[in-house]
Amino acid sequence: MPIGHPIANTEIYLLDEQLQPAPIGVPAELYIGGVNLARAYLKRADLTAERFVPHPFAGRGPQAETGPVPEGGARLYRTGDVARYRPDGAIEYLGRIDQQVKLRGVRIELGEIEAVLLQHPEIREGVVQMREDEQGEKRLVTYVVGVQANAETAGELRSYLQEQLPPYMVPAFFVFLDALPLTSNGKVDFQALPDPDRSQFLKNTEAMPLGRPQTPLQEQLALMWAELLHLPQVGIHDNFFELGGHSLLAVQLLNRMNKQFGSWRKAHRLPAISLTTLFQVPTIEQVATLLQTSLRSLHLSPLVTLQPVEQTHRLEARPPLFCVHEGAGNVSSFLRLVKHLCHDRPYYGIQAPALVTTGDEGRFNSIEQIATTYINELLAVQPPNAPFFLIGYSFGGLVAFEMARQLEQQGHAVALLAILDTHPEQQDRAVGVEEELLSTVEEDCAQRILEIAEAMVRSGKKEALFPYEELRRLQPDEQLAYALAQLIEAQAVPEDMDISQFRRYTQVYEMHEICFRRYRPKPYAGRITLFRSEGREAADPSLWAPFSAEAVEVYNVSGDHNSMVAEP
Repeated sequence: MPIGHPIANTEIYLLDEQLQPAPIGVPAELYIGGVNLARAYLKRADLTAERFVPHPFAGRGPQAETGPVPEGGARLYRTGDVARYRPDGAIEYLGRIDQQVKLRGVRIELGEIEAVLLQHPEIREGVVQMREDEQGEKRLVTYVVGVQANAETAGELRSYLQEQLPPYMVPAFFVFLDALPLTSNGKVDFQALPDPDRSQFLKNTEAMPLGRPQTPLQEQLALMWAELLHLPQVGIHDNFFELGGHSLLAVQLLNRMNKQFGSWRKAHRLPAISLTTLFQVPTIEQVATLLQTSLRSLHLSPLVTLQPVEQTHRLEARPPLFCVHEGAGNVSSFLRLVKHLCHDRPYYGIQAPALVTTGDEGRFNSIEQIATTYINELLAVQPPNAPFFLIGYSFGGLVAFEMARQLEQQGHAVALLAILDTHPEQQDRAVGVEEELLSTVEEDCAQRILEIAEAMVRSGKKEALFPYEELRRLQPDEQLAYALAQLIEAQAVPEDMDISQFRRYTQVYEMHEICFRRYRPKPYAGRITLFRSEGREAADPSLWAPFSAEAVEVYNVSGDHNSMVAEP
């Protein structure tokens, strides 16, 4: 709901949890200041202390949003309302802050979903809630008044929301009511809202025969999907991620598929289906077709769509942001990060090709070779004459740097090169040390497994210990089994992940580590933006200075190397 601009003598701020201004389009809490602000709550010192906060910009000079900043001692009032700036500068009200929920690591404003829902011409009333089912899985549920209750209507509403909201904000289920239950003071009684009858909200495969499995292979896949998603049935055109599937469920699905069809796959000399593949072919019909087609005849791009541009921004969408993987080769860290960025541009992850194919296509000997390959993939989706926006985390920071350097040499403009906690390898080493380091990488399996496991465990729900000395006493396969067991216990990986899949990550990590040791960066004419975690001495900005024509722009981020990309 647009609420316009601040009135005279009133300051309006949209601030995040650190009381910093939110960018255009990003939801944040609304604060009020200025000469019209009250002094306190009458006889409520506790509420006054909670709601009235020191003015974070007092005495700091001009304030770009609403006029001069008052002198020190001024305060702001926390309204508890959530809003965002529209591109024209107007403020759009989204709801109350107590309507904010966290679903699979992503913060969601329920009021933002409700605002879009109520724009539908047939919806009279509607609210959105997060509900937990019998299996403990949390999903978004929409309660609506004013439309006919049937599965086709639910499908139409889902399609309507999908056109205007990112996938993670589209509710999984719809409940149709004659009226919303109300409390005695006329507000919605959320406790009285019924739990959804899950069987009503899938696409009705009886009424829509084109959605029913047509082959034995599709039937097996449909049963597998329904079991994992705790749904009574799944249509062959249903998108796995739109049905409530997320990254952890996706890995579980891939493990089951690769196990169930393993013998058939090996007989036809097909590699295992990867997470990247599932992002590209997310329906049963597409997966079945892929299983029946030689993957070796297909070019599977390492590009993964992390977040498409919102429908409302599609006409004026900005160039994409490309996110380069860390040492283990996956882009799961960016999945959480991009949810908190503006949705006025598409976001692509670049995953290591070695995780997509079993052939030599994903094998590299140098970072220069990796960068050249990735640039060719980027050019397929980059708008003509648009500048490039690159971000790389850990090992990916070096790849992003080399990509920016090569793009510049080719005549392309690079608007952003963001490096997350990465440093170039120091070059003042004696002759022969490189061979010794490469030997260490190849022989010290325990250290390699330790580093990979510590990076993977940050996505788990529990802590895990990986004692180096204990690992060193084990044989290589035993080291893998030990680390994998700890990761499963920490719920950082699916419980049915096997050693062969875990070994693949270690092989990719080893390849990248060797490329890192060999890399000697050359000067780059653009600017480097370095995000550095607390206590990360290796990410010293001075190490980048010799390779940047401009001053290195540095931002310090709370947390360590692993937690800096995780949510608080």
